[in-house]
Amino acid sequence: MAPHSKPAFDAISMAECAYDLHSSKVEWLQRMHGILAPAIEHDRGVFLAELEVTGTPHEDWAARPKAWVGQASREYFARVCASLRPELVAPLLVYAPSVDTLRGVVKQKMVDPSVIEEADQATGAADIFTLMAWTPGQTRGLAAVAPSSKPCTIPLATIKRWKLVMSHFAAGYRLRCALEAEPNLAEAPPDGAVLDPRGKVLHASGDATKRSALAALSTAARAIDRARGRARKRAEALEGWTPLVTGRWSLVDRFDRDGRRFVVAHVNADHQLDPRALSPRERRVASRLVRGDSQKVIAYELGVSPSTVGNHVANIGRKLGTSSQWETTSLLTTLLQHPDKQLSVEGVELRVWTKPSPRPPVKLTESEAEVYQALLAGASNTQIARKRGTSPRTVAHQVGAIFSKLGVSSRQELLAARERRGEA
Repeated sequence: MAPHSKPAFDAISMAECAYDLHSSKVEWLQRMHGILAPAIEHDRGVFLAELEVTGTPHEDWAARPKAWVGQASREYFARVCASLRPELVAPLLVYAPSVDTLRGVVKQKMVDPSVIEEADQATGAADIFTLMAWTPGQTRGLAAVAPSSKPCTIPLATIKRWKLVMSHFAAGYRLRCALEAEPNLAEAPPDGAVLDPRGKVLHASGDATKRSALAALSTAARAIDRARGRARKRAEALEGWTPLVTGRWSLVDRFDRDGRRFVVAHVNADHQLDPRALSPRERRVASRLVRGDSQKVIAYELGVSPSTVGNHVANIGRKLGTSSQWETTSLLTTLLQHPDKQLSVEGVELRVWTKPSPRPPVKLTESEAEVYQALLAGASNTQIARKRGTSPRTVAHQVGAIFSKLGVSSRQELLAARERRGEA
């Protein structure tokens, strides 16, 4: 099975579709399906849907279609999701590589081999070519699949090409979700910028006003304009159009009433909450290491240089106490596969997936609530201060305020009070 034929594979049109924020979600999915399906050779259809994962890890985890293209897609994903055991939901829908086949995921030992038999019973497919536009660690994303009556053989070059495209759809989906939650940010994003297609900055605010940010955004806008020009049909055209700029901004078209085109830089960094010992940038790199991406692919997706990713990988290894990238990836993979397994770094519990944090019984300030969670995790005042970028004295005052509001006098009493309330 060849997943695309060269004449039908228009990577730039796919990237343009990814950042279409003006149509409704259903219209957007329909346009996406219209572009993706002709580029995939299939014998049992191409199905596309937004999926959502609910529940707690390895207990009652489940997946369901949230939005879809046509009744056939809804029925297909409903059958597949209903047939999955809870322990197979995460690696298939959240941790799987952005592009692969079902048999390929099994071969990599990411999921139990029995999933092939279950998929066959649910859909009658011997294999499934999957395109996952999913931000690591998130509970919602996009899945496009092409079931096959025989095992799929996908060339490595084709997988790499599709991965670039799926990185854009994941970034576009993440930005769409953010703007759906706060639609007023679409026209005037805080910490963003407005540029013309040639990279001239017309307006900037917040962090985007920094000289380094302005230079990076201007360079990226020019690169996108070149990719959409004469180089559009070239196989390497998409390589200059990265989903993010310096790991933070996505560039999106906006048209004025007179038809003029502007480029808006929206803050669109993905937020990984764990592992807690790593910085936000290191967490983004770590989650993609587990996904099996090379440093070059990670650099493309985050819009940074490979050397920057290499430095992050080295820092991650130092913090986790590993001596090689293989050991680092192995440890992180263990955390992903066993989210309830407790590991710690400097006394702070290390998890990739966590159950919902218990809420304190009284109203705390935002800072106090964060310190409260750290206290429950067993962190010392010094560790909390280091993590929050404050002084141990400040943390000590916050701890005192928390104790006073909760009516306890020690950490032991705090934990005992939590247990009495039945918090996990």
